Amino acid sequence: MKTVKYALAGVALCSSSMLFGQGVVDALKYSQQDIRGTARYMGMAGAFGALGGDITTLGQNPAGIGVYRNSDIAATIDFSNQVSTVNTAGNNYSDSKFKFSCNNFGFVWTVRFNQEALKNLNFGFAYNKQKSFDRSYKTSYANISGANSLSGYIAKLSDGISVDNLASSNNSSFDPYDSSPWLNVLGYQSYLINPKSSNTWSSVVGSGTSATGDLYVREKGSIDEYNFNIGGNIYDVFYWGIGVAVTDFSYDIQSGYGENFTGGYLPDDNGSVSSANTNGWYLMQNALHTNGSGIKANLGVIMRATNNFRLGFAFHTPNYYKMTVPIRLP
Repeated sequence: MKTVKYALAGVALCSSSMLFGQGVVDALKYSQQDIRGTARYMGMAGAFGALGGDITTLGQNPAGIGVYRNSDIAATIDFSNQVSTVNTAGNNYSDSKFKFSCNNFGFVWTVRFNQEALKNLNFGFAYNKQKSFDRSYKTSYANISGANSLSGYIAKLSDGISVDNLASSNNSSFDPYDSSPWLNVLGYQSYLINPKSSNTWSSVVGSGTSATGDLYVREKGSIDEYNFNIGGNIYDVFYWGIGVAVTDFSYDIQSGYGENFTGGYLPDDNGSVSSANTNGWYLMQNALHTNGSGIKANLGVIMRATNNFRLGFAFHTPNYYKMTVPIRLP
């Protein structure tokens, strides 16, 4: 009976999904950008705010489009090799991923006026990949004790919560997921924690249990920006530009953490836990998919004070995002 119980418990935990909300870490991750664009732009580490004349600058300082004197089409091919290394408890794991992509392309159309004041008027479009989330890594853990195991963490987290708040009944409309943290409910219903006394809990990975753990994480997605700009050149001294930037956002993460153990503690048919009586494993998988779009307006000016000195100024409105996180229930 114990073997059947634990097999069902493992299926219940593996097939469940955790819900994620947007937090401070997510906001930091989504707001940071990579230095991506044309080879010239990346070679100068993005220092183009007062230079212009480059497709990537349409999203940095819109006045950069005014520097163009001729129509232009540009695209950048990027080769990259990303290496992720994890060192945990003396175990080293490395993962490398070679990628071929087009992170930048666009065009500028120039209309000449042949006037002394207004030299030309330029219209432009540019696509820039601002950030790539693609990476994966994994690691393993050895000699896991009860207090350091996932089940031990759930047991400590559940202290103070009664069995009735974590259990569900076929004869009642009560749903424990509505009143208690999901991790606690999953732990109890998957036999990872056992009631020790009133409102206190013990872990399936207890004293004398030998356990090892494995973790894997896979991320993918990107932040892409599409810029639509107009700008001009006055007296070959003053360059101006205004534009609208539309952002497309996509982020996916899948992760899993599991433990194998020997000499675990499961309740017998009477519900008591007296000794180490089982071997087993469990796996918790999490998945998050977020997508959205944003829009903002940009304006900028560049003044060529001398042939060797320029001043640049740009103003960007806040990027107004609409983000969607699909909900998957267990």
